[in-house]
Amino acid sequence: MFPLLSTISLTKKQQIQLEQLSQETVLKIKNVLTPPQQTQFFQGIEAGKDYRESLGPINMSEVQKEQFRNIVGSVKTQVYRTLTLQQKLEIQRRLSSQGN
Repeated sequence: MFPLLSTISLTKKQQIQLEQLSQETVLKIKNVLTPPQQTQFFQGIEAGKDYRESLGPINMSEVQKEQFRNIVGSVKTQVYRTLTLQQKLEIQRRLSSQGN
């Protein structure tokens, strides 16, 4: 669920924490999206798209969009709390290189 972390070296404890966070996030997303929207979204994720690309074709209400933004914001905060400073710097370097 966190493609940016796929090449970051994580400790076993971090792996467990992020797996739990991933499972919790999936449940939260399922509570926001309708079953057809869930199917579209998770098919996109399984195809390797990021969450923004996976949401693109889904027609969400404004309420759903706000709920989704809240989920994403919370997840980002929790992921960053799990990572070391060195890991955060590595992610920032990758994001910078993708932008160029």
